[in-house]
Amino acid sequence: MSDHDGSAGDADYGAIGAGYTQYRRPEPAFSAAIRAALGDARTLVNVGAGAGSYEPSNLEVTAVEPSATMRAQRPMGSAPALDATAEDLPFGHDTFDAALASFTVHQWRDLPAGLREVRRVTRGPVVILTCDPAALTRSWINEYAPEVIATEASRYPSIDALRSGLSVAKALFDVAAEWAGRHGISTIGLDTAAPAAHLVTMYTRWGFAHVDNVRFPGKSYSSVVMTRQDPAQRGADSSR
Repeated sequence: MSDHDGSAGDADYGAIGAGYTQYRRPEPAFSAAIRAALGDARTLVNVGAGAGSYEPSNLEVTAVEPSATMRAQRPMGSAPALDATAEDLPFGHDTFDAALASFTVHQWRDLPAGLREVRRVTRGPVVILTCDPAALTRSWINEYAPEVIATEASRYPSIDALRSGLSVAKALFDVAAEWAGRHGISTIGLDTAAPAAHLVTMYTRWGFAHVDNVRFPGKSYSSVVMTRQDPAQRGADSSR
């Protein structure tokens, strides 16, 4: 959704965002976890920054927020927010030490594109505060209004989708697929350590097929060799 307010996603903050800061207050335990995850970062891009909840005050922050209503509620003294979206960040590669996305990824129109952009402009950790749709049924609300929980669960991306979209492997694959397409190459291959079963599973989801197991000289483990056909044509599906 997008209107004169600029809201992106399925919520119109021009209609529901007034007075947002009066009832949305940061949870101290979440704030502490975010600070710990950001490590020794000094510069931070806060994507989907809203009114600034969970935005560290001790860092050099650049905020990004498409909703004019939310930008107007940022507290005095906080970083000014740019009118932009996650999918098209107006920054160069590796501009920031770290990135933060707090309760926003479910509003992004193109999640893989947004994650690629956040990874592109960030040279360090990307911290995402969100809901795990697989765990929402543990809420007490599910006992009384399961339809509400089911609706909310359908809006949030899975944790696996977020991990996959932010991975260095994903970025490297996108580059390789684009290069292969330009040069008329129809098959690309990779190898990964056989004990890393989660990587083998991820590459399988991306369309790679198991070809062989190889023990390379000097290695104490076997590697799984995998290939994928038509990488350029299927590159857009690699985030699944």
